[in-house]
Amino acid sequence: MLMINTTATPFKSCFQYKSSKLLALGFKTLIVKIILLIPMADAFAQVRINGTVRDNDTNETLIGVTIMIEGTRQGTITGTDGKYSLMVPGEESVLVFSYVGYEAQKVTVGEETVIDMLLMPDVARLEEFTVSAQALGQRRAINQQINSNTIKNVVAPDRLQENPDANAVEAIGRLPGISVLRSGGEGTGLVIRGLEPKYSSVTLNGIPLPSTSGTSRETNISGISQYILQGVEVYKALTADMEANAVAGTVNLMLRETPEGLNYRVMSQGGYNHLNNYYGNYKLQGEVSNRLFNNKLGAFLSLNAERVNRSTQTMSSGYTLGTATDLNILNNGFSLNNIYTEKIRQSAMLSFDYRLHHSTTLSLYGLYAYTQDIHSRQSINFDVNGSNASYSFHDNPHHNGSLLQSTLSGNTKTGFLNMEFDYGVSYSSNRGDDPDSRSWSFDYSPRLLRDPITFKQRELPPDELIKLFDHVNASDTILRLVNFDRHTSELSENNLTTYMHVTIPFQVGNLISGHIKAGGTYRVKDRYYNVVSGGHPIIINPPGKAMLADELEWIYRSGLTEDITAVGMHDERLDNFLNGAYDFGWTYDFDKLNQITCKWIEISDYYYAQGPGVWGSIFGGRDRFGFRQNIQGSMMNDQDIRETYGATYIMSELNVGNWAMFLPGIRYERTNADMYGFSARNRVLPDPVQEPLLGDTTFANRSDNYLLPMIHLRLRPHDNFYAHLAYTQTLSRPDFNSISPNVFINTGFLPLSHVSTNPALKAETWESFDAQLTAHGNRVGLVSVNFFRKTVEHKIWHRSFIRIQGDNVIDPFSDTDQVHVSLWENHPYPISLSGIEFEAQTSFWYLPRPFNYFTISANYTYTATETHYPLSWLETHTVYPPDGGRPTVEVVRIDSTVTAPMLFQPKHIVNASLGFNRKGLNVWLSFQYNGEILTGKDYKNEAMDSMKDHFYRMDLQISQRLSGRFKGFEIVGNFANLTDFSERSSLRGEPNPTYIENYGWTFDLGIRYGIRN
Repeated sequence: MLMINTTATPFKSCFQYKSSKLLALGFKTLIVKIILLIPMADAFAQVRINGTVRDNDTNETLIGVTIMIEGTRQGTITGTDGKYSLMVPGEESVLVFSYVGYEAQKVTVGEETVIDMLLMPDVARLEEFTVSAQALGQRRAINQQINSNTIKNVVAPDRLQENPDANAVEAIGRLPGISVLRSGGEGTGLVIRGLEPKYSSVTLNGIPLPSTSGTSRETNISGISQYILQGVEVYKALTADMEANAVAGTVNLMLRETPEGLNYRVMSQGGYNHLNNYYGNYKLQGEVSNRLFNNKLGAFLSLNAERVNRSTQTMSSGYTLGTATDLNILNNGFSLNNIYTEKIRQSAMLSFDYRLHHSTTLSLYGLYAYTQDIHSRQSINFDVNGSNASYSFHDNPHHNGSLLQSTLSGNTKTGFLNMEFDYGVSYSSNRGDDPDSRSWSFDYSPRLLRDPITFKQRELPPDELIKLFDHVNASDTILRLVNFDRHTSELSENNLTTYMHVTIPFQVGNLISGHIKAGGTYRVKDRYYNVVSGGHPIIINPPGKAMLADELEWIYRSGLTEDITAVGMHDERLDNFLNGAYDFGWTYDFDKLNQITCKWIEISDYYYAQGPGVWGSIFGGRDRFGFRQNIQGSMMNDQDIRETYGATYIMSELNVGNWAMFLPGIRYERTNADMYGFSARNRVLPDPVQEPLLGDTTFANRSDNYLLPMIHLRLRPHDNFYAHLAYTQTLSRPDFNSISPNVFINTGFLPLSHVSTNPALKAETWESFDAQLTAHGNRVGLVSVNFFRKTVEHKIWHRSFIRIQGDNVIDPFSDTDQVHVSLWENHPYPISLSGIEFEAQTSFWYLPRPFNYFTISANYTYTATETHYPLSWLETHTVYPPDGGRPTVEVVRIDSTVTAPMLFQPKHIVNASLGFNRKGLNVWLSFQYNGEILTGKDYKNEAMDSMKDHFYRMDLQISQRLSGRFKGFEIVGNFANLTDFSERSSLRGEPNPTYIENYGWTFDLGIRYGIRN
């Protein structure tokens, strides 16, 4: 073994490489077919070199180091464990090790097959200078990006572990072209290049994670601890070996590798949420790892637990146009919402890797993440048309979900044609359970205001309109219980995936090199989602009101109809709402609200069990007790699906000297799904939820086949500059709730309606063009400009229209019926998305103090989109017969389109981070900005378009490593939303807000202790 070291520091030996003839024989037939694609058989006569590359000062492994054969373009990069494997033509070959920020090293191969390398930071020649951890992390991210054969961005490990955000979503959201969707101020979803989260794929070590949504294919990763991650890769342009259901890109979470020696760390952190003056936030984390049996076996265990308060205060308001003579925009009603949310999370990751043979490594990991949401909401709803107010309450303390993924994988390198095999089998599942969600509604009777609110007053902003109401001092004796509801849901998704990839390198002379890669994936997905929803209008049930009052002594009834009131339910007063702009007034006791529902369940279950002979004489009908079915809400999103997925691909990377890389590939994907659903009909009075739905089970099958080219070209006229061009075709498969064969038919009351899904929906097919220009170097760091354009065919949209006489008749309606129709379709109208991304990253190590302690990362993205929104409306025309007879009235539907930007597309995105690192002090100050976003399109009047206003926030992460007697300890702090910015929405033609959300700022402070070899 050859070991290259720029100092006298000893370095451990690695294993000798030998060919594995037995394993090669099993694949011989396949390989003979593949090599026919290569015209020169002697291109495969090579020797494999293995090794590990480390930092000379810290002894840490380096990710993304480039190892090239001098005079050729043949080479490789180190993986997440710092290891590499490379085929060389012979003993005279010279390897060149290069890494941004480090001095390049050369070594002649000779007779060695294991060559380890220690690289010296380029700044080591400067006296008394040490490269900061921040700068090292940034350099590693830059090297992974520039050494990729596609277009991608990377989150460095230090941003995930050393200076962590609230979760991994927040850290990923600082990359170019990415904005974050938040709930309660915490990142829950990623919008890549303006495309909502369902257009992105999330993988763990390259294996797709299951969907966590009840309707779509998207995955929420906020429950996955960032402490188990080595880094995050965001692929903006796919290659043929990646699954194509990722229009916006693929987010790949990379699990941490097991380093050498015994390593452990524990962390305890507490936190504060200023909105609720809440001190109960905490985060606990512990990990231990070691390598045993002469480093052949590695084991890593990480345990995490946290509890965070993500409560918010919001205001939502609706608007309408005035009368024909007054087209001013008028307030149509608004609500104040006090939302309490706590999230409890636990996760565990256990991984093993074992060097079974000098040519084979096996890995096994298991990840489990559990989340419980404790959620309640109290809303005051102000009706400016009726000059009244009402209260609504929602309580959901038991919603929980669990995510599991376990993968057994292997990597084998053979001497036969120097093939490399990657293979594995993975099982993943997601469970979501909402066992008992409850709601209640109250309103005032008589109404709060005697005098109706005028049109002129309705032009006032909500914070002025609320002063017309006296809800704060109104008597609870006139606040009466109207309705209560229950909702349950159950979600499960199981995936069993197998895959294999085969890579064959080749070399033709000293000019041409590369590899051929082929492989395939097969997956079986079983998905089940069931919703049960129902409510009861207790206000019109005299026997029910009397029974509840008899059972619960604290209930107070008033009025001629002796309604149940809110007397005795007061909890706390909330005056300083939305930074003092509104007076919320009283909150109410959820314990007493739940007592009402629990007692009603007991009463209903008792009488339902007695049969109609008993309850008929008391209630008069079975709709007078229990909970009436919400038929459409209970079954339209239900799913029972088995989907099989198969894919195969072939691609080849061809390098011409140091100047060009050509990567053509083609991918074939096929899915087939068996789906069970339900066709339900609505009666005038729905049955209780205990009764089966009225209707019939349904079945549908869908399948699709796609052949998708993926082509990349990288030109490098200079060692520190390259241009990357990419053309890719990708897919967006329909959401599960749009293809499950469910139908809801309302023939019981007006308006008549027919709501359906569409099992025959085609997947959206997207074409993407990317052009990236990148300059990089030890001082410049990385500067990049990326142009992109996407177009789509078969865009999926939800169409609503009114079926009129003369249209195709929909069973069971007649030709004369007007039916409100709602369904999913592929529309034929063109859609395009274009944009440009600017990115700059650098550290200022070459500047004099104190500037050399700083690191900066900044990016800006501009997007422009255009789509067609189909719309329809009815017009009444008077038809005059040409012979002068009696005129008739004819109803005509107008079908048209409106051209506008796509929804939820931020036109401007800015992310900037400034880091400081000196003597164990590590600081990151981050800034995020999103420009105005179109969130809703009014098809007839542009002034009524819904717009989300610009948004910005600042975050600060600080850590301080201690020394001396406290060596191994570290203090960490995280300040989120320092600016206390409130999110705001409005209409294009109306400055008054339609939505305001304030989730306040949070502060977390903790201490870590650990030893790392």
